[in-house]
Amino acid sequence: MLRRTFRSTLIALTLLGCANQNTGLLIGNVVAPDDQGGYSVSNAALSGGVLDVTYPRPYIAVLRLLNQTISLSANGTSGVPIADPNLIQLQAVDVELSAADGSTLAIANSSYRVAASSVTIPTSDGMTAGEGLGSAELIPLSVRDQLMAMGDGTVVVSAQAVGVTGGGAEIISPPFIFTIRVCTGCLAQCVIDDEGTQLCAPSPTPGQDFVDYNCNAPAICGLGGA
Repeated sequence: MLRRTFRSTLIALTLLGCANQNTGLLIGNVVAPDDQGGYSVSNAALSGGVLDVTYPRPYIAVLRLLNQTISLSANGTSGVPIADPNLIQLQAVDVELSAADGSTLAIANSSYRVAASSVTIPTSDGMTAGEGLGSAELIPLSVRDQLMAMGDGTVVVSAQAVGVTGGGAEIISPPFIFTIRVCTGCLAQCVIDDEGTQLCAPSPTPGQDFVDYNCNAPAICGLGGA
């Protein structure tokens, strides 16, 4: 009897030890905006990011999140209806930055936790994972300022989503790796037609990922103004 009790306790402790990082919650990818600047789980994935440090903005990623835990109704549970304990509420994202060669970045804080949009990721139906979108500043302004001093290069982002289930258990996703190229002025560009008129195509996310052909900054085209 004592042996069985000890074994059961050991199994329980082992499961508790694994509960903090669980494949029930995953970051699927970073989502690109559509042509109207909107986001959905079906949008294209960004293979990597770009951060232009001449813009005073953080790098904000929209994440496609996957909940692989099974809902009670899909699992055939019967009885009095209760709130599904397997829903996951996103709370934060843990971020660790490194250089492209894997070395530690020479900045004050290369590992930190950032707040995330409070989104609920639905449970799986047993065949496909529940999907939801959440956003977080993968590179806050304070870190951007330090990267600006380092000059152009590439940083590797290791991100882990932190959530809480409907049952009150914290759940942390495995690391998701995403590279961000840091540049100075690469996304602020100018296009002028044959008559010398500046053509405008503002980026949906100024300062990150997409070239910003911005007519509110005519000085970029050498046309004077601010």
